[in-house]
Amino acid sequence: MLHCRLIRAGSQVVTYLVSMENSIRRMEVLVNDLLSISYIETGKLALHCRRCNMGDLCQSLVDEFQAGSNPSPVIHVDIADEIIEADVDAERISQVILNLLANARKYSPARSPIHVSLKRLDDLCIISVRDQGVGIPPEELPQIFERFYRVPSVEVQTGSSVGFGLGLYISQQIVERHGGKIHVESFPGSGSVFSVALPLPVDDAPTDSAELESSQQLT
Repeated sequence: MLHCRLIRAGSQVVTYLVSMENSIRRMEVLVNDLLSISYIETGKLALHCRRCNMGDLCQSLVDEFQAGSNPSPVIHVDIADEIIEADVDAERISQVILNLLANARKYSPARSPIHVSLKRLDDLCIISVRDQGVGIPPEELPQIFERFYRVPSVEVQTGSSVGFGLGLYISQQIVERHGGKIHVESFPGSGSVFSVALPLPVDDAPTDSAELESSQQLT
């Protein structure tokens, strides 16, 4: 009997600790959003860019997101075989991708799969997060990147509804400061696709044979 009570007590402690951890994580997200909006509004959102393997970054963020979610979401990852590198502030771009993953989970039924893809398109790196959730009404799409905006007709499906409606606004600001664009496609009942397009580095090395020969003659 004592053993059973100890097992039940241990289970209750684990449940309490998980709940507390989730609450702390939600509080951390809110604080970070407020700090980010403060930096943006005061012009102090500094970027510290470096050359980054985008495939490795996306995979590590998916692993981090799955490990920190309860229950862990099903995420399918499609990363191009080629190495795709970009000059980015890894911390800020991570903030964008994690926000898109959180939104995909929040507005999708539990255990509904999320799809993450990374590919090169001409001189751009394209990161897409697709869900199979409730979607966004067409008339609301032009406003979703505005500050404090939350789609009034869309209910949270999984997890907490706590938030200020700042995530997408902050994400747009970060992406645009990288010289990129963020885009959404969505239909009610069919889910949404958020795509981030980031410029790839320009190779300064001469590619034309005549330019190369000329540079060799000068040396």
